[in-house]
Amino acid sequence: MMLADGVLRIYTLQNTASQGAMPVEQLVSTDNRDHFYADRVVGFSRQYAAKGVDQRIDKLVRIWATPIEIGAYVILDDADQYRVDMVQSLRDDEGLKVVDLTLSKLEANYDVATE
Repeated sequence: MMLADGVLRIYTLQNTASQGAMPVEQLVSTDNRDHFYADRVVGFSRQYAAKGVDQRIDKLVRIWATPIEIGAYVILDDADQYRVDMVQSLRDDEGLKVVDLTLSKLEANYDVATE
């Protein structure tokens, strides 16, 4: 399977302010590496289930298996920021471990912490 639709990075949301200062929430990279992804089709049942719990699915992508949690954030190569709403670990057609990420686009982007 080709994961050639783009590159994403995984982030967590952290308070990066110094102690005693006003909180400053920024996205901080979890592993400082790029992950290649493939766009997936959001199926009718997945879209219908999301609407049933008043959620929106904006994108579904597949990456090679990597530790990632629900509530993490990703930034795609087009600089759009998304929250990870569902993580589904499975095997692709060739038996390789992959992860499908259900993403919802953020209304307002966070600042990204410099490394």
